[in-house]
Amino acid sequence: MFLKGGITISDLATRAERNKKWENYWYHYKWHTICGIFLAFCLLIYIGDLLGKEDFDLNVVYVSRSYTVYEQDEELQKRLEKYVPDYDENGEVNVKLYNYTIPEEPTSQEEYDQQIAMLTRFQVEISDGNTFLYIFDEDMFEYFEMEEASEDLTYTGSDKIKDSVKYMLDGTELVDGLNIDGNGYFLVLRNMLGFEDGSKHDRAQENHDKSKEVLENIINNNKINE
Repeated sequence: MFLKGGITISDLATRAERNKKWENYWYHYKWHTICGIFLAFCLLIYIGDLLGKEDFDLNVVYVSRSYTVYEQDEELQKRLEKYVPDYDENGEVNVKLYNYTIPEEPTSQEEYDQQIAMLTRFQVEISDGNTFLYIFDEDMFEYFEMEEASEDLTYTGSDKIKDSVKYMLDGTELVDGLNIDGNGYFLVLRNMLGFEDGSKHDRAQENHDKSKEVLENIINNNKINE
């Protein structure tokens, strides 16, 4: 039997069944779908940023539960540049400070989505072989179980090394007068765990060695750019 426009009763039944299945799916998986789309969108944007971003002499990542560093990141970035050589030899020093502020307990769907996006971006950042110098607070260091992936710094002989792998920033010239000073933040040098071989090894080793040199400059307060 045909209805108006050549549509049959069977067509209507098929459409109704499809609509019913979609409504059932949306009822049970609405937030899963929204979060999945949101994360895919964020990941695509981040990958686009990686492909088209400006080349920096050094990348530094800040990971914390609070916005302490974020509020003064431009000043901290300028101070970091004093310890960084002009690795790309373009006549200027550029340091990129990436902020990953991850609230402990999201109070809304928006905060939850933001937390998931930040966690996803950090996981990409830590596995791409571009960044080896990190600013952590204790909570985030333990959350990401970074101890095994952090380089032993006791060879530096600094009395500000804690637990072998953390260079404590409190009281250093790098953070003097900033909000970060006195709040227990520390620098960590990521080791080559996960980059021992494979296509990322050479680039990762180069970035690791640069980060190590800069960290030693910071520890020794060796400013090469004033």
